[in-house]
Amino acid sequence: MTVYADDGIMKAAVLTALEHDANIELVPAVATSRARVSLIVAHQIDDPVLRLLRRLRRSRTQVGLVLDIVGAVTLPYLLAHGVLALVRRTEANQEQLTHMVAAIARSEPISDFQPPPCVPPATPSHKPMPPYPSQCLAPLNPREIRLLQLAADGLNTEEIAQKMAYSSRTVKNVLKGVTGRFHLHNRTHAVAWALRQGFI
Repeated sequence: MTVYADDGIMKAAVLTALEHDANIELVPAVATSRARVSLIVAHQIDDPVLRLLRRLRRSRTQVGLVLDIVGAVTLPYLLAHGVLALVRRTEANQEQLTHMVAAIARSEPISDFQPPPCVPPATPSHKPMPPYPSQCLAPLNPREIRLLQLAADGLNTEEIAQKMAYSSRTVKNVLKGVTGRFHLHNRTHAVAWALRQGFI
């Protein structure tokens, strides 16, 4: 993994927290192509961070953010740039960082292991999420979002499977996983919920 930071002291602290984990191989920023995970440590999401996100997206690395200030950039926007996890800098201890890096390496949404769930079960009065809370990003992974987008476009299971080059069974299992995880009644409810949350 690679660490990027606008603060040399904070970068050193993050590297120190991670270097003792035998499962994490630290590589320099010039070797981004070797890194499955990139961790960006910054004060807030500004133009330099956005430029870095776009560059890392081209390298196909998965990204985690450690920020002082969590602004109003939307979840779908960050997902589109390969960001899978976010933690406030004040909460970025050794355990949190190593746990986050391991989850990103497995391409798991951070909410799969963060109790309580980042997104509460949907209710008729449930409103769109505010800007992402600390330690909570990507309750839906990119594949789930794409399948829900296609379902929202009116495609049936077979049509989604054909378009995504999946089996019909895979499509059903993915959508069933979403409905079960967020206590939704069916595919239609899942699409409506994802729309309200701003994921699709």
